[in-house]
Amino acid sequence: MFTLKNLFIVNTLVALSYGLGALFNPAWTMSTYGLTLNTAGELMTRFYGAELLAHGWMTWNARNSIASDTRTAIVSARSIGNSIRAMVAIAFMLSGEANWRGYNIVGIFAFFALAYGYFGLTKKDKV
Repeated sequence: MFTLKNLFIVNTLVALSYGLGALFNPAWTMSTYGLTLNTAGELMTRFYGAELLAHGWMTWNARNSIASDTRTAIVSARSIGNSIRAMVAIAFMLSGEANWRGYNIVGIFAFFALAYGYFGLTKKDKV
């Protein structure tokens, strides 16, 4: 059964795996999408990697949380943030700068936006 707890765990695994790659090897991570980074791009990718690690830590710690204003804030923030990231990723893919693997990122962001939106709108009290 797909529960909010399972969503938090999946989000943690995805965030930590991408975050570690972006933080410690940004050039390689972005090259898998056909992108070449300059020094500023590497810095920004490392910043994003650090943010992903923080998001992974947050979702891991929230996985057993009970219904509360804090959990609602986490769920809505994750839905809104992933919705915006999905739109930005779609616009970038339409620019033709990245290879076909970039659509994986669109899919990941869209999945998390919809999944968190589902849990935010259904108001389930179960973790």
